[in-house]
Amino acid sequence: MISGNNYTGVTIANSDNILLSNNIITKNVNGISTNCNSLNMLNNTITSNSGNGATLNFGYMPNTTNRIYNNIMWGNAGNDVSIGGCSNCTVIMDKNDFDPLKTSLYAYNLLLGVNVNYDPWFANAKNSDYHLSKDSPLVDRGNALAPSLPQQDFEGDPRIISNSVDIGADEYNPVSFTATPTSGISPLSVHFSDSSTTPGAIMA
Repeated sequence: MISGNNYTGVTIANSDNILLSNNIITKNVNGISTNCNSLNMLNNTITSNSGNGATLNFGYMPNTTNRIYNNIMWGNAGNDVSIGGCSNCTVIMDKNDFDPLKTSLYAYNLLLGVNVNYDPWFANAKNSDYHLSKDSPLVDRGNALAPSLPQQDFEGDPRIISNSVDIGADEYNPVSFTATPTSGISPLSVHFSDSSTTPGAIMA
């Protein structure tokens, strides 16, 4: 989690061929600022920043493509997403979650796919828990064919658990089984807790 910065959580400047994925960027002044070429930005959660969420500026390198897929850019105080530059390149935005009334999209070659505007229904955003809840409208709503799609989410769960990829850094996992403590010296008493939302037996 990238949080608590007094200016910008993530800054990418004068760089090429960048992969930015599986980050939770929250409670900074600004979330992310870029000035680069060939950005692949996938499955990030950018929310609750006191300024802008994502400010994405691209250079003028010809025949390059910037891909913005499956990101939550929602619930920021300023613009959720701003895009500029790219007179000789292409920007593709598909299956992202943002408020279209809080955007500034001025890239010359901008290809907009099917993006959405939904409250993500985080598990407990007030306490910085940005897991998707089981009723989140972003579950299974991402683009599973996005280039450079990560194999895991931000905490190591498989990136596709059910029908398709989720939008954001978290892949909702209906199985929640914990053991406390997880290690120790024998003999050891262990408490198991199952808060799964799908039926079935777990063997311990």
